[in-house]
Amino acid sequence: MSLDENDKKRALEEREKTEGAQFDTEETNDESSEPKSLGKAETHDQKENRRKLEDHKDRVKQETGADLSSDIHVSIGYTEIPSSSLPSLGRFYPNKASIQIRAAKGQELEHWTTMNEDNPIDVDKHFKDIIASCVKFKIGSRPVPARNLLEADKLFVLLKIQEKTFDEDENKVVLSVECSKCGTKNKKKLEASSLEIAEDEDNKIETYYDSENKRYSVKTKSFGEVHLYPPTIGTMEFVYDYVTEKMQSKQYYSKGLMQLLPYLVEDYSDLTEKDIILADTDFKGWDKKKISLIYRLVEMIKVGIKPNLKFNCTNCGSKEETPVRFPDGPKALFLISDIEDELL
Repeated sequence: MSLDENDKKRALEEREKTEGAQFDTEETNDESSEPKSLGKAETHDQKENRRKLEDHKDRVKQETGADLSSDIHVSIGYTEIPSSSLPSLGRFYPNKASIQIRAAKGQELEHWTTMNEDNPIDVDKHFKDIIASCVKFKIGSRPVPARNLLEADKLFVLLKIQEKTFDEDENKVVLSVECSKCGTKNKKKLEASSLEIAEDEDNKIETYYDSENKRYSVKTKSFGEVHLYPPTIGTMEFVYDYVTEKMQSKQYYSKGLMQLLPYLVEDYSDLTEKDIILADTDFKGWDKKKISLIYRLVEMIKVGIKPNLKFNCTNCGSKEETPVRFPDGPKALFLISDIEDELL
């Protein structure tokens, strides 16, 4: 026997009376939609949850300056990464961009075990895959692919996911470094907060940062205004796939253009092979002055992290540094190395 809509509504109202809860009469896939109640007053738990959410918004705004307006919601099980804490400082993301992460789960960890650590391309692919699974990227309330994350922020976000997946002192990446002065063996944790931002206030290109359009807008004497963008994961992936396809089919492609193209693309989702053909035609018309200018400008872009970690020797206080690396291999990021406690 089936119930018609009026019967269903009466049944829900009866349950609300007896259980003190509110039930939705419609389901929606629109993340921006508000739940549709049957007109009952807020329960105590609902009021408390709303109060906690408002307190969270106020705290985030005080600490980071980010305004978590009503069209940005932190999903259950996710943690928001303030844009200002990223290596890029969030300067190249649209307004109201929200980057949220969750812990890696069984399915992602199982896929992680298939990584070929001897193949840098496969390692990078697994980095991107786990980010695609564990990151929610939104512009306001509109979800966008996680591949809109900048390449410059990739390792930072990956380490944040790793830290959320494991307990505080579990499965940490520890670098063993010998002091160059006294020979003391020092241990340095590789974590998101230990990465050093590669910023250079004296870098000439920073004077051309365009805060309104989230890019570098470089005014030139001979070539008008040149727009440059730190590449996203999606842009780099598109360029790599294009080059790979051309190499495998032994077709022509411009190696020079491929080095510059990632910095000339604003939105990879609109990029097609036809666009690359047009860009290549345009590139062939550049004179030596324009080629030199664009190459030098791209070289000046230093968005991301520095290649070394800095620390002070625990014995003599000497200032030391060591390359960012994975001593047990990248696979150990999401696989527990020390399993002795589990062995009988």
